[in-house]
Amino acid sequence: MVREGANDLMSELPNYLIDHIFSFVPTNDVVKASIWSRSWRHRWWTHVENLEILDLHVAKEADYIVLISFCNFMMRLDEQRPWGKTLQRFSLNLPTHFFHRWVDKWISFAIRNKVKHLCLNLMQTCMLPDFMCNHFELEGLHIAHSSFSYKCPGFDWPCLEKLSLTDVLLSKDTLSKIFLGSPVLQLLKLERCTGLNRIEIEESQGLRELVIDSHRGDAHLEIIAPSLLILRLRGHYGALKLTKVSSVVEAELDFYLPEDCFLSNVFKDVLNKLQHVSTLHICGWCNEMVSRAGYNCPELSKCKHLIIDSGIDQLDLYGVTSLLARSPHLDKLELRNLQVDHCDRKFSHGKRKWNDAFSDGDMLCRSRKYIFKSLVKYLKKHVKTLVIRWSDAATGQPMTRAFDLGDGGKEMVQSLAQQISSYPGVCP
Repeated sequence: MVREGANDLMSELPNYLIDHIFSFVPTNDVVKASIWSRSWRHRWWTHVENLEILDLHVAKEADYIVLISFCNFMMRLDEQRPWGKTLQRFSLNLPTHFFHRWVDKWISFAIRNKVKHLCLNLMQTCMLPDFMCNHFELEGLHIAHSSFSYKCPGFDWPCLEKLSLTDVLLSKDTLSKIFLGSPVLQLLKLERCTGLNRIEIEESQGLRELVIDSHRGDAHLEIIAPSLLILRLRGHYGALKLTKVSSVVEAELDFYLPEDCFLSNVFKDVLNKLQHVSTLHICGWCNEMVSRAGYNCPELSKCKHLIIDSGIDQLDLYGVTSLLARSPHLDKLELRNLQVDHCDRKFSHGKRKWNDAFSDGDMLCRSRKYIFKSLVKYLKKHVKTLVIRWSDAATGQPMTRAFDLGDGGKEMVQSLAQQISSYPGVCP
């Protein structure tokens, strides 16, 4: 307990140091801390650089009244914030339509304060104001459950590097305007967006990475990206077509399509278009398609780094050996997302022994002997480094083990192959 009359050491700190501390503390905690010192009560608002207005949840009428008072209070404080003061980050989460009449005010506040990273999670479909289409200082933007005004003639985001859109209604014209008005855009992430059946990225545009997580709306999606370097496809699609993606060097395939013979050929076409990549990440349903294709899958002539991330109940060793067989220049193999109980205890003898770290679930039930021979052959022939990643069952912490197979480790290769190929899902 603090003695009466004791010095308040925090209040004695210089203002610039208090401002710096406030910028790294969650906004809710900053507001609570401001109660301790009268001199802080307005300083946190006028000088802090990171603000998060989150979880404005309305469960009953009393909550609504309190939150109306809170929003009005924040708007009054806005008048006290110095003009030209840069706001590094501003996050707004409004899970109810009751507060949509404040959305324009919050966004206007963020833009006036030259916010660099803006996150708008509005939860209900909301039309964004036209003035948001012009913001010269914006570097990162995330928008969820909203749409751009059809009256917006274009976008002027000269500093925008990262753009993430979730459940946003888009059109080919809107996306073209975004590309045109964002000359330094490096990363575009689209999650469950509607209104698009074609994404075309001009060769002159500098977009480096495209992430698409599920495609809603039209069943068919075509991607044309002659200068793209990284492509990540996740979630659900009706159909998918890649055109002019020869510049892609890293690809992640973690999507799934409706189950029929035609659509399995769609996956083969996608893999054919990406057979030149140097880093390939295969997950879940896509790994199953590789297993079905077997040795008919395309040769990955430039692949140096292969990542298999299928989860313990889907990891198919036949798919792994098929990909190894078609990757003549492979240096590194990664097996991810393994659920292992007390795995630290299962490594011994200088990490040369890896006990059974898998469980039932092999879908094609291949011969254990064949799997073992294939693993030994391709691990010895191609792979220099084997990396295994999993989550510890007790703590949930990510775990990693790496094996150097390039120093004549024949015994290690055989031991690893034996342990991998002998898990219960592979039939003898």
